[in-house]
Formats: sequence, structure tokens, C-alpha cells
Amino acid sequence: MSPRHATLLRHAAFPRVKQLVAELTGMVFYADKDETLAAILERRLAMLGLRDLGIYLDRLSDPDERETLVSEVAIGETYFLRHLAQWEALESIVLPALIQRNAATRRLRCWSAGCAVGAEPYTLATLLRGRFARELDGWGVTILGTDLNRNALDAARAGIYGSWSFRATPDSFRERWFRPHGDGWEILPEIRASVEFRRHNLVTDAIPPDGGAFDLILCRNVMIYFDAPTIATLAKALHGALVEEGWLVVGHAETSPRAFADFETVMLPETTLYRRHAGPPRGGAAPTVRPGRPTARPAPGPARGAATQSPPGPAPANGRRPDPRQPPPRTPGPRESVPPSPKPAAGGPAPPPRAQGLPDDMAIRGLIGRGDWAAAQAACTARLEADALDAGAQALMGLLLDERGDAAAAEGAYRRALFLDRRAVLAHYQLGCLLRRRGELSKARRAFRNVLELLASAEDAAALPEAGGATAGELRRAAMLQLKTLEET
Repeated sequence: MSPRHATLLRHAAFPRVKQLVAELTGMVFYADKDETLAAILERRLAMLGLRDLGIYLDRLSDPDERETLVSEVAIGETYFLRHLAQWEALESIVLPALIQRNAATRRLRCWSAGCAVGAEPYTLATLLRGRFARELDGWGVTILGTDLNRNALDAARAGIYGSWSFRATPDSFRERWFRPHGDGWEILPEIRASVEFRRHNLVTDAIPPDGGAFDLILCRNVMIYFDAPTIATLAKALHGALVEEGWLVVGHAETSPRAFADFETVMLPETTLYRRHAGPPRGGAAPTVRPGRPTARPAPGPARGAATQSPPGPAPANGRRPDPRQPPPRTPGPRESVPPSPKPAAGGPAPPPRAQGLPDDMAIRGLIGRGDWAAAQAACTARLEADALDAGAQALMGLLLDERGDAAAAEGAYRRALFLDRRAVLAHYQLGCLLRRRGELSKARRAFRNVLELLASAEDAAALPEAGGATAGELRRAAMLQLKTLEET
């Protein structure tokens, strides 16, 4: 700690400034990060030519300075195609359902809340312009990106990004939607023009920001910085900002049955989505919906609009979210059979015992979802050091590497998981998704067929503990969807 930081931390005004930051942003992130906040304040005082924190506290009566400080403390790190499984769910489930629902009005309104430097709303724009160009021809499509950090919004409007922003994307994505700009890449003008950016504070400003209801709200990796009461209040506000049957997408580490009780919970093998149900309010918590089970009305099926019951089968397609079992290569060949999977018991088999104190799968997934790579890697390593045959830890290591964009290393981890447990059905699925993204389509088909073979004798309702509570029927439908999409490729 620098002497200057120590002086700021001891200053009588520091607790009040810290409290004001929490009030203005709703963020509890700085509750135990005094040194980080002190470093931000030191920079701000230097820019203003001030030496005393008490004088700066008085300066914070100026709304412009409060807004500037909020921009300084707001966290704006993000990247394109972050949490790819969610984008695949949007492509195969959410957007087809919304397009079918809005066919009469031919309007689609989307909001990226807490958009940082714009990667999220721009990713959505590329998805709509690419995959759904034909379906949305002639529609009025609105994409609004909001954040409380003015500097981040300026960067979003400029639309210029360095290589780190593409760490989880294939080269083809960058080459299709961007053009070289100095040492970085600039998003194409037509994509930039399709997104409106506006400053908005989710804690202090009105929701929705423009008074109109949205079909889709993305609010990912924002609420992890809020306390429970703020999250509960925000969840209710976001529910009210959606049209009936509108969808909410939050970060992997932000799902909460209690906070999102007003929504229908749509559970997929690799992500959880929330939907505002149609009709009058229901008593008690809104139900959990598993893809493929009938609900009030049919929604379009995954990839190419085949209608199934709403919401359709899961569509994760990135190979994220496993729990299989450890080392080396190779999955069964095209003609090689996989031993049939016994019918899982109701509720799924009990997970294997684990040494006390080691992080469980959900804890590691939470670290990965927050982008805390170092902590996630340390947790996986600790598991593997305790048990070199821990296939679940090996698969989670693959997930971590996949999220970081290291496809080759991720493939190795997934194959090691399958070497340890050939029945690790989710590892087959994840490997197939990775191979599909890399263009190795015949190998991807083989992996998805292995999923179907392993689940051939499993009852639809049987839970798969390794898949985070998803059922055999859900994963089976997801694999069938992947194969259907590959046949059309």
C-alpha cells in the first residue's frame, strides 16, 4: 500500500465517500476493497488538483462530479460472445420464439443493461443481422445499450476494439463483422448504426429507461456487484420492463430462484434463462420450465424454426457447463458403439464423495461465470491434485479453457474427461459443440450421436447431476437439435 493510499484510508471523509459510492451505484463490490477505491480516489484528486479528501467530498455535491466518480468506479470489462452457451440459447430458443410471437407487429425491442464498452449489444446486432436477416426483413428492430460509465459508452459508440475483446471468438466472427483499424478492429458501420447507446443507472434511474416494454433484456454480470435487497428490487423492475412472454438473460453466477421468483425459470444444460409468463399473475413463485415440456402455447423450435412445445429443446452449442471425468484422447469412432447408459435413478445418482474443503462443481462454475480465471484454475487444480481421476474437475478445466478461447487445450481436457469416464454424456456434448465451432463437422456429429446413444435407454425425466440438474430428455433434444443444424450446414 502506498503512503498516499494509507493517508486516504485513514481520512475521516473516506467512509462517507465509500458510502456515497454504494448509494449511487448499488455496488457492494468495494465493501472489502478499500485500497482499490483509494487508488481511484487518488487519481481523481490528482486530476482536480486537490490534496484533501474532505474537500473532494464537498465537491461531490456537484452532480457532474458524482457522475464522473461513478464512471470511474464502474467496472466495464467484457468481450464478444461472452458465455457462448447463452448466445446459442438466444439463437435457437429465445429469438425464434420472439419472432413468432411478434409476427403481427413486426417489431422487436431489445435492451442490453450494463453494456460496458458495447460488446454485448453489438454481438446481439450481429446475430440479428446474420442468422435472422431473412426473418426480420422489414421489421422495426431496436437495440438499446445502457451503462452508467460515460467513458465506456464513448468507447462503445466508437466501436473500436483490441485483440483481447475477441479472446473467445473465432476469427471468422471478427472477419465478418469488423474491419482493421490501426492495431485494432472497428465494427462495421451498419452494425454500429443499429445500436443506440445511452447513459442509465440501474439503481437510481427509471426502468425501463425509455418508458417502453422490451421483448428481450440482457443484464449479465451486473448484479454480482449488488447486495441482495438491490438485486431483488432490480429483478422486479426488470420483470415489469418486459412484455408478456419477454425474456431476461442474466449472468451464470446471478441466477436465483428467490430473486427471480416472478419469472418462469427455463433451465437448459448450460445456462438458465427467465421469461415473463403470459396471463394474470400467479400465486407464489413462478414455475420452473424445462425445455420441451408443454406450457401455455407452442413456441418455435430451435435452429430453423421447427415448431415444438414452448420452450423448445435446449440449444447450448459451445461446450460449456460440464461435470464429466478426466485424461486422454479420442471419443468412439463413427461406427464404434458407446456402452448404453443405465437408466438414471429418479433425482439422479448421488455425486461421488469429495475431500472436505475442496470446491464443488457449482462453486467452480460460479468463478468461471464471473471471469475469475485464476481462482477457477486454482480450484480445478486443487481438485485434480487431490484426485487425479476426478473427471468432473477435468471437464471443468475444459470449460475454463473454452471460455478463455483456448480451444486446443479445452479439447484436450474434454477428451481426458472422456478417457476417465466414457459415459460422461455432457463431456461428449461439450466436445461436439467445440468441434462444431471449429468446423470439424463430421467429428461434431459423432460426438452428438454418442450423446444420443448414451441416453437411449434413459427416461426423459431422469435427472443428470453432471448437467446441473438438466434431464436426459432435455440433453437428448439438445443433441438432436445440434445434429439437425449440422445437417443443414
